Amino acid sequence: MFLFGFGWFPSLTASASSLPLNLASPINAGAIAMILSLLVVPIVSLFTKVSDPEAVDAIFECYHTPQKQ
Repeated sequence: MFLFGFGWFPSLTASASSLPLNLASPINAGAIAMILSLLVVPIVSLFTKVSDPEAVDAIFECYHTPQKQ
């Protein structure tokens, strides 16, 4: 949308508008981005190493409130 919104590349905007999904439309571009994120996130998660629970607890230690007695 950055490329299409400012009109810097009129030929690119015209070719994107001529596609069946009209990628120059903000609504269509947003919908496609949301659908792609539903596909990309699980794929990246498959290749990402599982974090050590102790390391994660150490990172978020500052958010633990002391227990009142």
